[in-house]
Amino acid sequence: MASSRTWIVTVLLAAVLALTLALAPRAEGYVYWANQGIDGGRGSIGRANLDGTGAERDFITTGNGACGIAVDSAHIYWTNLNSDTIGRSNLDGTGVNESFIASPTGCGVAVDDTHVYWVSKFTDASDSPRTGAIGRANLDGTGVDESFITGVSFPSGPLAVDGSHLYWTSYHPSSNPFGLYVFPTRIARAGLDGAGVEESFITDAFGGTGLAVDDTHVWWAWADRFHGGIGRVNLDGTGVETSVIGGGEDFFAYGVAVDDTHVYWRGGFHSPVGLPIGRAKLDGSRANHEFITGTGANIFGGVTVDGLGPPPTNQFSFGKVKKNKRKGTARLTVKIPGSGELQLAKNKKVKGKKKEADAAGKHKLPLKPRRKAKQKLAAKGKAKVKAKVTYTPDGSDPTMVGNTDVKTVKLIKR
Repeated sequence: MASSRTWIVTVLLAAVLALTLALAPRAEGYVYWANQGIDGGRGSIGRANLDGTGAERDFITTGNGACGIAVDSAHIYWTNLNSDTIGRSNLDGTGVNESFIASPTGCGVAVDDTHVYWVSKFTDASDSPRTGAIGRANLDGTGVDESFITGVSFPSGPLAVDGSHLYWTSYHPSSNPFGLYVFPTRIARAGLDGAGVEESFITDAFGGTGLAVDDTHVWWAWADRFHGGIGRVNLDGTGVETSVIGGGEDFFAYGVAVDDTHVYWRGGFHSPVGLPIGRAKLDGSRANHEFITGTGANIFGGVTVDGLGPPPTNQFSFGKVKKNKRKGTARLTVKIPGSGELQLAKNKKVKGKKKEADAAGKHKLPLKPRRKAKQKLAAKGKAKVKAKVTYTPDGSDPTMVGNTDVKTVKLIKR
């Protein structure tokens, strides 16, 4: 029989193991999108890896009308416009329930730790009274309240939620004097208990085909007849930026999502293989308008991201060196685990170079001689140089710093 001390140690080890497993982060994260109608009228939920690879247009097959989409740590949620329902599935695509919540719904759904939210009543210029409502239900689909927030002016569909507020886009009657209720012009918000409604939280955020929120900003996608973009505003309502991304002709954004490193949107520049998903850094730089292609339908639908991947690492390694003996230059391969910035330091023998890397993989840095290295190449046909490379991964963590390594390379010129 085991001693009492052995039994206590065993129990403690089991408890520690259980806690470790419970706190362990998921090793993967995904971008998800909704397709309203493809292949004879059916819809689908698509999915791709956070680096844009592995796109699955039909990750989940749905009825026609899949539009809004949201995700939490356990489930995917989407709105079905043609059946007035909210669907749900497990994150791996199993357990699909197309009628998880039965309620009139617009093209938007949001979820937090306790509830699912949606626009449960939408009105246009011919309805009276000209107001709408926000619905809410428990995460298990019970407690459906289609009148959680009532009397709001023309909610248009997109919603977003954070730890303190629920946000939605709405039409503004005074901005549509001819009854052209086509594009939302305001962002409204309320507390998570439905109180403190601020219908004019943001009044100059033209458009509203998508909505997202992170720790610092509320983001929205917008599109009119000729152009569109991605806008954002500080959480306190200040600092409106209408076009952090886009703003030019032929750019039409129909959904927006954000994680710790990037902002994503559905639409952008039209593609014959379905509206692509674009991606850019949080400051709007390094925009890739076709980050994910072959998404499916050309009818707009929402996009979301779970962002549950591992935190970025600054570890990298060197690969092969390809030398150009005619010019006395070389190209150094650097292998990185994710998007970020590569910096080749300038020194007495090598010219400096900065490169923005949009994805993990192998990236080339040019090694071009200068000063002493040029002199040695001219005199002896060879010169040793030190390539000092720093890799800084994309991320919002201010403590994340670049990692630096040095590789010695012999340049040859013949």
